[in-house]
Amino acid sequence: MNKLTIMLLALVLCLLHGVAFGQGLEVRKQGTKLAYLARNGKPLLAFGCHLEHMFVKDNQPDYTVWSDWAQAHGINHCRVRVIQPTLRDTHKPYQSIGKNQYDLTRFDPKFWERFRAICVNLRDHGIVMHLLMFPHNGHVRSQNWRESLFNPDHNINAETDHLGGSNHYEFWHSVADGQTGLWEIQRAAIEKIVELTADLDNVYYDLSHEFRNDCCGAEPTDWNKAKLFFEAAAGALRAKYDELQPGKSPVIGLDAEHFAKAGQRGWNFSHPAFDLMILGNSGKSPVPSVDTVIAWREQYKKPFLLQEGGADDDRGGKIFISYHDTAPTIIRKYVWKWVMAKNQLIDIYQKSHDKGYPDNYNPSGHSRFERDAVVLRAFWNTLTDYGNLDYSGRIASGPGFRKMVLSSKKEAIAYMASEMGQIGTEYDAQVLNLTDLALLDGSYTVDIWKPDASGGLVKTVGSVVKKGSVSIRLPLFTDDLAVHLYRS
Repeated sequence: MNKLTIMLLALVLCLLHGVAFGQGLEVRKQGTKLAYLARNGKPLLAFGCHLEHMFVKDNQPDYTVWSDWAQAHGINHCRVRVIQPTLRDTHKPYQSIGKNQYDLTRFDPKFWERFRAICVNLRDHGIVMHLLMFPHNGHVRSQNWRESLFNPDHNINAETDHLGGSNHYEFWHSVADGQTGLWEIQRAAIEKIVELTADLDNVYYDLSHEFRNDCCGAEPTDWNKAKLFFEAAAGALRAKYDELQPGKSPVIGLDAEHFAKAGQRGWNFSHPAFDLMILGNSGKSPVPSVDTVIAWREQYKKPFLLQEGGADDDRGGKIFISYHDTAPTIIRKYVWKWVMAKNQLIDIYQKSHDKGYPDNYNPSGHSRFERDAVVLRAFWNTLTDYGNLDYSGRIASGPGFRKMVLSSKKEAIAYMASEMGQIGTEYDAQVLNLTDLALLDGSYTVDIWKPDASGGLVKTVGSVVKKGSVSIRLPLFTDDLAVHLYRS
């Protein structure tokens, strides 16, 4: 059997078993300030709100309504806390052996069958999954510990006995303290997740969510011991992934929210075990500015994800972005801002004050942002040289409070917006002057986009770039406008 026949046979088998053929998610230009995420060879933009309730609640039996809704609006990011076993959840990953009693050495096949089916459904709808492996707030945070399945009161496993009382923070000390029984339970969970997702092209892994819960009372976790856990967890994940998908690599990160002490965040962002920089956000943790994130990208040479909404750095981080509670115009400007900062994974916090929070959402018609999301997706699909776009160029004169530019030798983007908290700011027609662009001299097509307009693209003209400068006549607009230059 020749190599071509083998390759064709492998492709047929992949298609028959629903396996994505291709690299899937990967970091390209690794180790450079232009490092970026690609999905099956194409630059990725994933943005959207949490859909994780579909995994654990019976009141969301038909999860396809969520994936259909997201796909229809160009929304393609979903945060999922996987091993979040609490008594409130309808579906639990471990085998029940009585009321509020579980065996952590036995997985519940029904939970994992449902998990796999949902993962495949999301993949088929083009939705990228941010898989949070061990959420701190679902395991060891004091306010959640009473109903955690890792609490010795709720499992039959002697391996968790040492976590009783006020010692639950030692969940993170298993490797360092030689608690091999607990570590084997933890490693089995990691391997189970990888087993069911390694063949998919829409998954990246986050080892923990909100590890240090400084916002709600600091836990006495030994940082040096926790580091050993995360290194071991990353190693176990990669080893299982390599076993199942030889020649491919998983994309791994570790949420740095509450990594407040000196050196912790730097250890995380610089560690070779982690491919991404991930920073969660809460009402009491610092929110980085765009300039800070750009500096991190250039220093650590990795893609960046600000999860859980983040906030507005125009006003000192005072506006928390929530899908239900924030005006659609502000959400739109927030997402466009982070696109221009080259953040390819944009997580919008999902919150509702409806009865049944946080699970009873209506997937039909959340907000007007859904229409704006379609425009952003259309704009993204016109980009031709994303991998080479750098923070080159500036708006020498033109409208807007926020002014951002990206450019390469072949392509440039300029974005102008009102202050984040402002809605309805009108700008008169005027000339935009761009300078210091990386563009080669010559003629370019110029597309002018209104992010709030139906269809988005409002005008196409031609222009000439000379020595990195160009002038473009802009129409009047409200709140924000984008300009895209590319080779004619």
